[in-house]
Amino acid sequence: MPKAFLLESFEKHKAKGIARFRMGELEEAKYHFLKAAEYLLQLAKESEPKLRDARLKQAQELVTLARTVKERKQKVREQAAASKAGAPASDDGKDDVPKDWKLSEKPKLRFDDIAGLDDVKEQIRIKMIFPFTFPEKAKK
Repeated sequence: MPKAFLLESFEKHKAKGIARFRMGELEEAKYHFLKAAEYLLQLAKESEPKLRDARLKQAQELVTLARTVKERKQKVREQAAASKAGAPASDDGKDDVPKDWKLSEKPKLRFDDIAGLDDVKEQIRIKMIFPFTFPEKAKK
């Protein structure tokens, strides 16, 4: 499969997994995290050694996240309840989806490169890009 397709599929499933996790749809989140890991493993096979190692490590993190998604969500709920009760919440960095994930290859394809499909591109902006850019507004 072309690397661009694998990378886009990985990013799509990772984003969907994070979004589903935040919405509380844990089984869907688990599925998308596992699919993202699958695409990342396929990318790793076609990568140079240094990049391969990074991708393998990130794929392992995704699998671990998928396995522990229910426990992580429970921790978030407990912390939210504790903060409402006035108790200090622990900040061990393992409460949510890892925030230190970085894109190993920046996609070169932009919306402007695609002719037409303006209504589809607008829906992608509204439903996928906007919630990550402005999470506090997207919750409303």
